[in-house]
Amino acid sequence: MYSFARWPLYTPATVDVFYAPSRVSFHCDEPCGKETTWLKTEDSQYVSLEAIHNGGFKYVPYLCGLCNKNYLVVLYHELEHEERVRAAALGGPRSTIKVITKVQKIGQFPAQSIDVPKGLEKSLGSNAISLYKKGLINRNSGYGLGAVTYIRRVVEDKTDELIEVAARLAESHNVDAVIVKKIRDAATERPPTTRS
Repeated sequence: MYSFARWPLYTPATVDVFYAPSRVSFHCDEPCGKETTWLKTEDSQYVSLEAIHNGGFKYVPYLCGLCNKNYLVVLYHELEHEERVRAAALGGPRSTIKVITKVQKIGQFPAQSIDVPKGLEKSLGSNAISLYKKGLINRNSGYGLGAVTYIRRVVEDKTDELIEVAARLAESHNVDAVIVKKIRDAATERPPTTRS
């Protein structure tokens, strides 16, 4: 399964067997200011809500393993279970156990960040970074297809810039003008389904 702390909200995940991980990697704002390992402080806790169709949800708390000050709480709902036969130990009787095979993350605090590393932000520029952040918001909220449309725009815009860089490099090496024109034309000759 994708990183528990980075899995998008409301997106079901089918797994062989699900256990809330004992440690996750997540960004710790203050005082660490970087990605750290967070340790599970207790087992998943069940919250019963009788009005909800499947009765409730579980949450699991984590503590930053570096500063031991900040907490991360992930809420999830068990969607599917399966009965499995457990092998007998040293001739003992076989037994069945119930395992979780499908889960859905329904909340997280603090929320997943849309902060972008400074180097990437500088390379993308203000217009592309705005699109990139909108894509992250969609992805974090479980709208994967919405995220794809924003990220596609970033890729297209940067592809056009790279084509122009290749054309200028060709010119600087005295490549024939016809070939340079073909390089530049590649920016507008992509199939219409990939252009905005």
